[in-house]
This record gives sequence, C-alpha cells and structure tokens, in this order.
Amino acid sequence: METEASKLHNQSLVIDGHNDTIVSHLRRGTVSLSGGPATAGKRGTVSYIRGSLPSQSADMGIQINFPKMKSGGTGAALFAVDVTLMRNNHLVYSLDALGALNLEIESAGADVILALSTDDIRQAKKNGNIAIIMAVENSDATEGSLNVLRMLHRIGVGSMGLTHNTSSRAADGNAEARSGGGLTTFGVELVREINRIGMVVDVAHISEVATGMSWRFQSGQSSYPTPPVLRSAITPGI
Repeated sequence: METEASKLHNQSLVIDGHNDTIVSHLRRGTVSLSGGPATAGKRGTVSYIRGSLPSQSADMGIQINFPKMKSGGTGAALFAVDVTLMRNNHLVYSLDALGALNLEIESAGADVILALSTDDIRQAKKNGNIAIIMAVENSDATEGSLNVLRMLHRIGVGSMGLTHNTSSRAADGNAEARSGGGLTTFGVELVREINRIGMVVDVAHISEVATGMSWRFQSGQSSYPTPPVLRSAITPGI
C-alpha cells in the first residue's frame, strides 16, 4: 500500500541538482547509463586524460543511472562535468564528456530526454520520462569567451558553474576566499550573459564575496544582503 510519503514523492517533481556521473561512467568503461554494457563509441578526451578507475573503485555499485532514477522517482537531474583540473583542455574535456552523455541519452530511447527548457522538464514528468540537464562545473570551460558560452548553451548546456574551490577566470573559489576577491570583470560579463540567454548560474564553491556579486548582477540591485544567500538563480529558459 502506498504511504503518504511515497505518494507525495511520486507526485512531486524531484530534481537531482548535481551529480558527477558522466566522468565516473567514462572512467569505469564497463556499463552504460541505461544499465547495460558500456555504449560503444564513447572513449575520447576524458578517457585518455583521466584513465580508468582503479579496479576496487570500478567494482563498486553504481549509485545512479537512468533505471535507478526512474525507480527512485527522480524526474530530472543535472549531469555535470567538472573541468577544474583540465588545464589547457577545459573546453575539449567538457565537450567530450557532454558528447558521451548525449550518446547515452540517444541510446536510451524515448524514456530519456535532453531538457532544453523548464517546459521540457515538466513535460517529461507528465509523460513519465526522465529529463537530463547538461551542466558544466567551472566556467573556465568557456576559455574566457562569451561566444563559447553561447555555443555551449546552443548544444544543450543549461547550467554553468562560475568556478570550483580554486579561482577561475570568472571568480574566486571558496578555498581562496581570504583574498577577499569576488567576480572578475569577465565574471560580471559572464553572469549577465548567462542570465540573458536563459541558463542557470551555479554559485556552488565560489567565495562569499563572489556569491553576493553574482546576486547583485543577476537581480540588477545596487547592493546585496550581508551575508549573501548562497543560491542558484533559475531564469525563464532554464
């Protein structure tokens, strides 16, 4: 008999706000996100740079894949690729991982869709399907170019993280907060453009000052609360 809690869970749109599944599956190299054998044609930059997982890690149980999402009532998820350590390879690394994810989505059939808007997510829930949102963790994947940002959005990236614990071209990370730095000049331009084209600004890992500045330049406010609220702002597109 369905409990009230499970009924509420099943009726709700449950979204996994972040997972690192793409690179983990590529490095494991033995299974697909659909739960079967690894999808052919996925090996590329990520596999070459990162190599395979140690056998003890590769043998661990899979924490997330499409069937587990469906059975667990997760209607949508942000599948992220973290490019922080990929110096001089940020963009190609992200494209390789996202290309592998896109192949997994295509191979999964009609039950799994790439969500390009909030309407796509809602429709997937209505149809009993799973919505996948592409996400990039660390805006160094843009290589300091708003043109690259716009093209990443065009191919389906819905969320952009400004940095990770270390600093990026856009902002100081939380591990370097003692410097008192916030958004760089490029970071301000980036936040404004992310909002203009309708992506999510992911402020995870950035310094407190940078978080406040992100809020300020997203909302158009001349000042921001102290301390600022750590959040990800969702604009009308996604």
